[in-house]
Amino acid sequence: MTVNVSGNLVVQADSEVRLRDVLHKIGLPASSLRLEITESAVMTHGARCLSALGALRELGVQLHIDDFGTGYSPLTYLQQFAYDTLKIDKSFVTSINAQR
Repeated sequence: MTVNVSGNLVVQADSEVRLRDVLHKIGLPASSLRLEITESAVMTHGARCLSALGALRELGVQLHIDDFGTGYSPLTYLQQFAYDTLKIDKSFVTSINAQR
């Protein structure tokens, strides 16, 4: 199951506990859940977001960074945390092909 989440939701103090409770109530293994968060949400919330995403990943939840290339993140920023998938925005890829 894939769910798009906002940065505001991820950085709430109890997000990890609430998610763990929901997964337990519905009987869904954490490894079956993929959370997608946009590059801009990660950049907006900085270290708090990285910490929260790390805690969610420790639960076994898969993390996907969506729309990468639409903001101003340097690629080195991606090395600061673990994620499962990086989804590069189509507009970013299209502009690369247009420059050839």
